[in-house]
Amino acid sequence: PQAVVAAAALPEALHVAGTDTVLWSLELTFLEGTPGVASLPRAGRTLLHTGEPASAASGAFKVGRAMQEEFFQTMLPVDSVRGLVSREHFQIWAEPAPGARPDGRLAHRFFLQNASANGTLVNSTLLDSPNLRVQLHHGDVVGLGRVVTTQGCMHFVPFIQFCFSLDSPLLCDAPEEDVAQCLEPPSLNVPGAVYSAADEDMPPPPPPPPPPVRSAPQPAGMHCTSLSGDVEPRFLLEISGSGLRESAPMEARCMVHGPLRDAPAGAPL
Repeated sequence: PQAVVAAAALPEALHVAGTDTVLWSLELTFLEGTPGVASLPRAGRTLLHTGEPASAASGAFKVGRAMQEEFFQTMLPVDSVRGLVSREHFQIWAEPAPGARPDGRLAHRFFLQNASANGTLVNSTLLDSPNLRVQLHHGDVVGLGRVVTTQGCMHFVPFIQFCFSLDSPLLCDAPEEDVAQCLEPPSLNVPGAVYSAADEDMPPPPPPPPPPVRSAPQPAGMHCTSLSGDVEPRFLLEISGSGLRESAPMEARCMVHGPLRDAPAGAPL
């Protein structure tokens, strides 16, 4: 368990270099072993990303032991726990959304990409390997944790959690209808597929029907195993199981063994 963090031990507000406007923040909302963490001064438990709103998409906000060393040393004083936080654990970036807003705010899509083998939890979605990513929205919860085995089942249990917030009054979260498939941000240049929570609710497309199978011509008298009706059946194997399409015709699900129909009498099987 973590030691309780006292308010006096909290560092000053932490942020990336720069004195520009705060664009978005990660506010610490849960810390293992520290009840009532939300009552601690917000300035000392919040990671800030600053910049100009017009250039919010110009760079990524990286989070990890190497980037916020003082913060994680203070919040996670136990070495074995702090060691579960990678030097670069995840990164957040923004992409401009198409269309103008009548209130003058700049709409963006926000994304979080995991960079750690220890995984990052976003709400209920676990990014358990590097380069997996999800779209991020105002109010989403980001957690770092460990894998715990309970009664033979493995669970990801966070030891620290943050709440993602849009702090700039000039930025807004793009509504879902504005969200297109995320292409690789040129500034990050990190390979990997795009994952979103919405993908989990969509069933995979049905596989195309297999082409009809025809037997190759055989010399007269030669026995063969076939999927079509060009042999005199002696025995067959019928395909069955949960993976079989119900619409498959009987001739397509049977493997028939026997001599060719035009084979001379007495031909061996």
